[in-house]
This record gives sequence, structure tokens and C-alpha cells, in this order.
Amino acid sequence: MNAFAAAVEADLALQEKLAAVAADYADAVVAIAARAGFAITADQVQAAQLASVPSEISEDDLSGVTGGLQYQGGVWWATNG
Repeated sequence: MNAFAAAVEADLALQEKLAAVAADYADAVVAIAARAGFAITADQVQAAQLASVPSEISEDDLSGVTGGLQYQGGVWWATNG
């Protein structure tokens, strides 16, 4: 995963492909929601995804973590170490 994340960081084409997948995901969620009777936007889906990532964690939680998250190309990546 670390090697792929490094490749993504260095490769604009990979970043664009991942951003497109993120946009496709948001659009798919909007379509599913619409079929279930809900009116939401892709921007709302993406905002909800970002909001679900905690901005702060407790010291206890932090002590059990190796790595973290990195936002890159419209996608959250898990990092190790």
C-alpha cells in the first residue's frame, strides 16, 4: 500500500483515475439514494465522507495506531508508519 500511495503521489494520471473513481462513487450513492426516495447531491456524499474521518483522536486511541490517513487525489489512503 505504501508503494502504491507513493506512486499515486508521483503520478498525475493515477491521481486523476482515483479522483474519477471517487466522483463515480459519489454519483452512484446519489443514484441509489434517489431510487430510495432521497434527494442528495454528490457534494453532500463527499462532505459526509470527509466528516466521518475524525479530526481529533484521543491519546488512548492514538497510542494504538500505527500509520494514519492521508487525503490525496480526492481519496483517503491508509498509511503505515
